Amino acid sequence: MVSVPRSHADRWGHQQTASPRVLIVDDDDEVRRLSADLMARAGFEVDTADDGATGWKAICYSSYDLVVVDNDLPQLTGLELIRRMRAVAIDLPCILVSGRMLGRETALDRVIQPGAILPKPFLPAVLMTQAERLLLARMESGLAENWPGTRG
Repeated sequence: MVSVPRSHADRWGHQQTASPRVLIVDDDDEVRRLSADLMARAGFEVDTADDGATGWKAICYSSYDLVVVDNDLPQLTGLELIRRMRAVAIDLPCILVSGRMLGRETALDRVIQPGAILPKPFLPAVLMTQAERLLLARMESGLAENWPGTRG
């Protein structure tokens, strides 16, 4: 688990020290709550949104290290949310979750990268493994240059 606090600047340039910050977007209250609780217990700072449009607003106004998004959302699907992020060069790692998988097409993989596709239902350990893998890859690639986090 990535547990070492990191230092980062918010949108206004203020330095803050925090755990890796995750946005969970899911319209299923129970899945959203359980996922948020799991990640918070693992040391992540977690925000949630119950639809794609609210998730997009959160991404525009806050700073995140990872987005976990259900595909079957009202107003803006998870895939549409990720495409919107990529269209404006937001390269946050994303985990796209869906009960109705979209297929592992090469084009879909390119849109989600950096990221992963996770079928519902999923085991909590699988979500955490994917989150850790993506956060460590982000750190190692230099995209999290102010993040001194290491594997704990």
